[in-house]
Amino acid sequence: MKDFLQLKLVPLLLAGYMKFLRRTMRIKYIRKEYMERLVADRKPFIFTFWHNRLIMMLYGYSGKKVQVLISMHRDGVMTSNTLKYFGIDSIQGSSTRGGAQGLRKIILAARKGSDLGFTPDGPKGPANKVKPGVIQAARLGRLPILPVSFGSDRKHILKSWDRMQIPKLFSRAVFVYGKPMEIKRNISKNTIDEYCAMLEEELNRLSEEADIIALNKFRAI
Repeated sequence: MKDFLQLKLVPLLLAGYMKFLRRTMRIKYIRKEYMERLVADRKPFIFTFWHNRLIMMLYGYSGKKVQVLISMHRDGVMTSNTLKYFGIDSIQGSSTRGGAQGLRKIILAARKGSDLGFTPDGPKGPANKVKPGVIQAARLGRLPILPVSFGSDRKHILKSWDRMQIPKLFSRAVFVYGKPMEIKRNISKNTIDEYCAMLEEELNRLSEEADIIALNKFRAI
């Protein structure tokens, strides 16, 4: 019964709530052309965002097909089951823990033409810290990394490890996109760490920008 509630009923209810929530919200998109260019070029990319901003992130993606890297923990399975109601497939695994297998799955999906959804601080943190898996995936798959963030003017903040943000009904929200990052294939361990720091700084900057715009009721646009 517990498995049924967590893995079947909760995803159904969560998906329904997300769809209803989206209908009540006003959403703006800032620098969305960065993603639109990648989509137009038909070049798979890594759609990258912080774990605590993921609840509405599927509404910030406008490509044809995306698969999301999900952990094999119970929470990951619940997320995967929720995404199925939106027609989004998941890749179960990790790009860091048991890393080689997870990376192979990611690269295979990209070679078949799928974009990739990636939370570089997931599945368990530390929050807002980029782990090297996303850089390795971009390097080996020759995939650009598109950083994006989301902010809303009114939200619930959960007492989870990442301080998950859930917008309230009838809130105003914004997606903010950053310039795609290209990762060279032959780079050193030190360079990977540098790219992690760069992506971390950019995601934090985009999150701050999204929060400011949303809280100012779009007056900053």
